Amino acid sequence: TLIREVEVATGEAGMVSGIMVRPGQMVHAGDVLGQLDATDAKLVAAQAEIELETARDIAGNDVDVRAAKKSQQVAQAELARALEAIQQYSRAISQTEIDRLRLTVDRATLAIEQSQNQQRLAAFDVRLKEARLEQARQRVSRHNIHSPLTGIVMKTSRETGEWVETGTPVFEINQLDRLQCEGRADSSLVDLSMVGQPVEITVFLDRNKK
Repeated sequence: TLIREVEVATGEAGMVSGIMVRPGQMVHAGDVLGQLDATDAKLVAAQAEIELETARDIAGNDVDVRAAKKSQQVAQAELARALEAIQQYSRAISQTEIDRLRLTVDRATLAIEQSQNQQRLAAFDVRLKEARLEQARQRVSRHNIHSPLTGIVMKTSRETGEWVETGTPVFEINQLDRLQCEGRADSSLVDLSMVGQPVEITVFLDRNKK
């Protein structure tokens, strides 16, 4: 008897766009047996690829961080000059102006933190877009129906142009490289020590051919 008989089903719903094998044909594990129309799935994958490229450009752009740091340097320099002027002449600059300059420095510092945080979020968005692209590519791949084993195509149950749902059996493959044999023997010819030992099987065909 056959050790393994497999019904190969679709991984997605769609229209059958091609049947690559016929009954009686030998196939190997991984061979493409048939295809579903993947037009929509490929468009989704293309869009995901564009979104990933855009996200990478945004994540790699540090203009905001550099601008915020430059603003902080200018604000710190203005505050330092004001404090130096006060040391030389106490009434050179009002306390209100000093407070304003310090607030400007604080705002510039917060702007740096905010821009750096935006970069981190952009990096997370890149990872999310990478996962979505991989998911889209996997969906495209599922429109190809692959053989899970090496064997003989026994049956194809769908034709090109037919619509199938996810999980619909389309092919039947029988594995023929291994067979299971059952037989009978006189108990006087065997004992327990023979369990698990290799045996040689002779098959007689027509006209006593072996």
